[in-house]
Amino acid sequence: QYAEQQQGLLNDMTNYKPFESAPYSNQYAGKQQGLLDDMLNYEQFDFDPSTSPLYSSYKKQYAREGNRAMQDTLGSLSAATGGRPSTAAMSAASQANDYHMSQLGDKLPQIYEQEYNKYLQDFGMIGQKLGTVNQMEGLDYSRYWDGKNFDYGRYMDDYGRLQSNLGAVNTLEGQGRSAYESDRNYGLDAYGLQRSDYNADRAYDYDTHYNELLFNRDADNTAYNRQQTADNTAYNRALDEWEQQYKTTQSGQDQQYRYDAMNLDAENTAYNRAMDKWQAAGTADASVAAVLGVPVGSVYGGEKARLALEAQRANIAYTNQRAADVGKTSTGATTQAAETAPAGDDAIDAAIDKLSGGTGTAADIQVLIAAGYAEAELREVFPYAFGNATPDDSWKARYDQASLNKLNKKDLTEEQVIAYINNPKYASWVGSDGKIYFERR
Repeated sequence: QYAEQQQGLLNDMTNYKPFESAPYSNQYAGKQQGLLDDMLNYEQFDFDPSTSPLYSSYKKQYAREGNRAMQDTLGSLSAATGGRPSTAAMSAASQANDYHMSQLGDKLPQIYEQEYNKYLQDFGMIGQKLGTVNQMEGLDYSRYWDGKNFDYGRYMDDYGRLQSNLGAVNTLEGQGRSAYESDRNYGLDAYGLQRSDYNADRAYDYDTHYNELLFNRDADNTAYNRQQTADNTAYNRALDEWEQQYKTTQSGQDQQYRYDAMNLDAENTAYNRAMDKWQAAGTADASVAAVLGVPVGSVYGGEKARLALEAQRANIAYTNQRAADVGKTSTGATTQAAETAPAGDDAIDAAIDKLSGGTGTAADIQVLIAAGYAEAELREVFPYAFGNATPDDSWKARYDQASLNKLNKKDLTEEQVIAYINNPKYASWVGSDGKIYFERR
């Protein structure tokens, strides 16, 4: 019943107009600015006796006194000489006049000080006027804020009355709702007692029927579990027999794989040592020739690339063969589909021949990468095919150019560098970076 009043008061609060007041207006602004300009633009003190009224007044006074003294002196001395002024009388009269005029000069500092004090007093008077005007403006400003605060207080009081009225209406609405809920809860309690009696009777019937169902289900489950246990026992026995047979077969295959891997590691170690020795010596001796299959005395160079690729190819073939055996059962059947075969042997051979001969391209590199060759090793052996060097200069990467330059030998061919390796006047060795270094003995 209070909904309309609540909504009306809420609308009045929501749409309550903002507080407004007239802006402050300073009626003394013009006077303040004028006096401030007078102070800021006040002329600098400048004392000039010729234009000073005070000095002019003193000057007239001392001139008058000096003239009187001069006349008195002249009259007194002239009387002693029979009324005729003598030269001495005139000189004495002039000295009397000069004395008084000299006293005017002594007054000059006092006149200066008086003029300067008057200058300061005039400047201070402007400041006092500005202070008085500022004080009056401050009173006006204070009265303005007193009025504004009073108006704002009334404004907030009116808004507070709306809040109080809404609170009172809400209180009345809450009291009515509380009485309604009390009556409703009383009815619910009575209904609850009736429902509780009903649920107790229904629960008894349900529990009795449900227990019968559980008893029957437990009996059925017992028979099912016994059959399931028997089936699981038979299955586990069959699985154990198959697993034992598989482990026996797998053990033989794993042993053969480890043996093959050991042989492969030994072959790779021997190959790498032979290549390092051939690179350091420059020519192949009997031990190098036996491992790499090259003629004794072969010069280290382009043959390295061919042999390295052949060895890599053999490793890949061996790895592919081992990978093909992974997943085979004891009967030899594979459990997954074979992968797509790489490029044929003829295409790989053709790419190796072209790259070793210095005519290979990026397409030949891609053929070898697709066949399983490592891109990093191909980039090291055939840098020109990646656009890093020309075929004629690719061999220089195997030698330390700084140590060659120290021998005062520049623009050498690979044959000339090999000649330095075989020359007993020069020492050569392989550094940790894999390059051959040189030094004069």
